[in-house]
Amino acid sequence: MKLVLLHGSAWDYSPVMEVIGAALAIERKVISQMGPGVVDDRPTVLVLDPTLRRQLGPAGVRAAADAGASVVAIGDSGELDVPSDLPGADIISAFVPAVSGNRQLFVALRAAFREAAGRLEAARARGEEAQRSREITELTRIGIALSTERNYDVLLEMILTQARQITQSDGGSLYLVEGRGTPAPRLRFKLAQSETLQGTGFVEFTMPLDHASIAGYVCSTGEPLTIDDV
Repeated sequence: MKLVLLHGSAWDYSPVMEVIGAALAIERKVISQMGPGVVDDRPTVLVLDPTLRRQLGPAGVRAAADAGASVVAIGDSGELDVPSDLPGADIISAFVPAVSGNRQLFVALRAAFREAAGRLEAARARGEEAQRSREITELTRIGIALSTERNYDVLLEMILTQARQITQSDGGSLYLVEGRGTPAPRLRFKLAQSETLQGTGFVEFTMPLDHASIAGYVCSTGEPLTIDDV
């Protein structure tokens, strides 16, 4: 989680930071202005003190919230309620008067972090659902294309290309099993594709279908094999 503060703010955050930072392992980021990277893929709370509020204006505050940050507004001297120059409750997660104590600020920050985490999780769930929908649509399209293609070599190219697209892979290889059910089945290294290594020479060859190679192991066991930093 990340807490964004304004550089040079007059508010004393240190006591509550000692408590909330230890409890939630929060990164404290002090900024002089909003910019790229202030809100990232972690739950983020923007502490909006009067100085930052004036600097950003209503449009800037709304933009920070639209980027995924929960906003905790701190009132100016004499402000006991949410001021009219701030966006509504759909944008501001909490308002803390300037005369409040650290306990009140702690409660507001903790609630804002929970809200930010909930927003982030909801956004991830929507993204995953959209991705699944795209994959189903793509698989349907692929199935139609494969069922109508009669050229064997073109069909194999299509299978490898679409498999790479679905898995978002830079490269991939296609192997064919030859002699299945015989004492010495073999794998034929039939095709190779790579965005990074375009133009490299490809030579078709065969290898034993056993555990001596990565492809042979995966084919004979039916289990995926992942090697970090291969």
